[in-house]
Amino acid sequence: MKPEVSIVISYFRQSKFLLDAVRSAIAQTYSNAEVIVVDDCCPDAVASELVEHSAGERVKVIRHQEPLGLAATRNTGVQNARGELIVALNADDMLAPDYLANMVPLLADQLLTAVYCRVQYFGAEDGSWLPNFSIPDSLFEGVPVTFLYRRHAFEDLGGYDLRAMDAPDRTFVISMLRAGCRFSRVDKPLYQKRKHDAAGASTARQFWRDAAAKMTRCTLSVHSDLYEEHLAEVVSLGAAAWSREARNVHQIKCERHELEELSKSYGEHS
Repeated sequence: MKPEVSIVISYFRQSKFLLDAVRSAIAQTYSNAEVIVVDDCCPDAVASELVEHSAGERVKVIRHQEPLGLAATRNTGVQNARGELIVALNADDMLAPDYLANMVPLLADQLLTAVYCRVQYFGAEDGSWLPNFSIPDSLFEGVPVTFLYRRHAFEDLGGYDLRAMDAPDRTFVISMLRAGCRFSRVDKPLYQKRKHDAAGASTARQFWRDAAAKMTRCTLSVHSDLYEEHLAEVVSLGAAAWSREARNVHQIKCERHELEELSKSYGEHS
């Protein structure tokens, strides 16, 4: 028998995207999977009304009586899941149809606790990201929301830490790493992360700065000792990231200058 997988979708104010997430979960080529949507008392649109005609009995919907936050919403989903393997998914993201077909077989290795993959961005931003699940990298760069893990890790750790409130995934992964859990990865863009548009570049920069600050505060609330322990490694990763960004900016400026010179030359000879 293939191990059963529970895909747990957390929903709050993503009514325009929820059906896309649910359909991507239902469309998995891996056959033994259930889908659970946890509605964190969304005031805009009730999840059960959004999915009832498209999903039918293949999707279980649970609704909180009051908003409890993302950590509690993840916990509710896993606590009501049947699967021995778990995938958490935000309601504005999606899975490639062969996500589970690629990921589940790796967990035949009983020494592994979880598997993650390359993240494919879509929407307002293109590109991809292959994370590294180590403590220093997770402290600096964070982790993707969506990866496949064994249910017993959730039970051993007591679930997603409520102190992390609305950014619980990084703290959960770091807790797994601290507990000695082993990860593997698939270098395929199987997790599709939606990037939302912002009104102008300055607004977008401020949005991502605020989001990064929130995630760091949440991580500090649970793993503050690790920032001191791994300070040199985190600073080194930050310096390398800033160096790469500076090189990219310099390259863009050079390319822009070349285009301007070509434009001037063309104007002079026209």
